Amino acid sequence: RHKLYFFVFLCFRGKYLFLLQNYNIIMAHTATRKISYLGQAGILGGLIVGGLAVAALVQFIGMSGTINLAELDKLDSKVFMDKLLVPENANLLRVLQFLSTLIMMFLPTYIYAKICHAKPFVHLGLVKKPTVPQLVMVILIVLACLPIIGALQEAMKLIPFSKETLAIFQKAEDDYFKQILVIGKMNSFGEYVLSLAMIALLPAIFEEVLFRGGIQNLLSRWTKIPTLSICITA
Repeated sequence: RHKLYFFVFLCFRGKYLFLLQNYNIIMAHTATRKISYLGQAGILGGLIVGGLAVAALVQFIGMSGTINLAELDKLDSKVFMDKLLVPENANLLRVLQFLSTLIMMFLPTYIYAKICHAKPFVHLGLVKKPTVPQLVMVILIVLACLPIIGALQEAMKLIPFSKETLAIFQKAEDDYFKQILVIGKMNSFGEYVLSLAMIALLPAIFEEVLFRGGIQNLLSRWTKIPTLSICITA
């Protein structure tokens, strides 16, 4: 009799929770404040746009000390990048790299989590420590993806882009590698550690906080389809 009662209780409990979730009476995350998913998306999107604007302003202010602003309208993009991407500006570019990714990615996501959730760091996944099996799985996934990345790179070459479009792509890639060479200039072990943090570690952490802790987390709870959320965020 007790087993039968327990079975009936579980059935009704499951049906009750199913109805509540489908009619949005309760939130999927217990720490979520009373803000709808659409409202949360609007808050996060607005903060990201604001972060982009502030980051652009910070970069403009930072570069104003190296380039004469009165001559800025007379410089084309190539001359501008040549004046900016010089070894003398390495420390400035490192700082701007750090501030830009911090303002564009981490701060908007943290403020969003602070507004919408009672425990922002818990919501963003910054509290739980990864387990050894998880780390091993991540390494295996990365290794398995390397052949796919190479195949996609070759497939991209088969797309019939116009010469003008290819020239734009090539220029952007050249500017990126030129910037990396300047920021990654290392004359001592201290500069090596600084470059490693500014180029690889911190931007990657800030990016993952935004796309996985913020966007993917929100989409996963909103759509109830984690695989779809992963694909959209990727």
